[in-house]
Amino acid sequence: MSGYYDDCFDHITDPVQRNSVRQQWLQMVDGGLSIADVRMLLDKYPDFRFVIGRWISTKPESLGFGDNTIDRLKEFVATLPEFKDVFDKYVSQLVSSDQYRQGELKKLATIFPQFKQVAEQRIKENEEERRKANEKRRKDDELRIIELMSEQNKREEAGRWYTDKPY
Repeated sequence: MSGYYDDCFDHITDPVQRNSVRQQWLQMVDGGLSIADVRMLLDKYPDFRFVIGRWISTKPESLGFGDNTIDRLKEFVATLPEFKDVFDKYVSQLVSSDQYRQGELKKLATIFPQFKQVAEQRIKENEEERRKANEKRRKDDELRIIELMSEQNKREEAGRWYTDKPY
């Protein structure tokens, strides 16, 4: 059961206790522990700070963070203030990514006020992009209609030319 972070537990000399801590770590990574459990583990085993800090930034979904769990992120920030810089980095990545919708960005901005301006700018950019895309689509539709009408007029003219019999 060796893993990337096993050396964080090498200082625990009792093999039973070390195995127990590793098991708890694996549970936490799978999202099986609550925030209170994380706090207890941090208080009991300070080396978890490094592991969790590293893990949050590389595998946030393993701590239950995802598109629909922004509230869980808020709880983590409130309960684990020592990871504020890690959370800030994670949120900064979320705000700058293209995957978040306007509502999610607004929610992130209320949870993390320092990102409010960035989130508002991102929302403004998204609205501008959407407006431009709609305008382009409208113009393209108008051009298609004009082309179709022009083709129809040409066909009608051609049909009249062939059917007109000058005497």
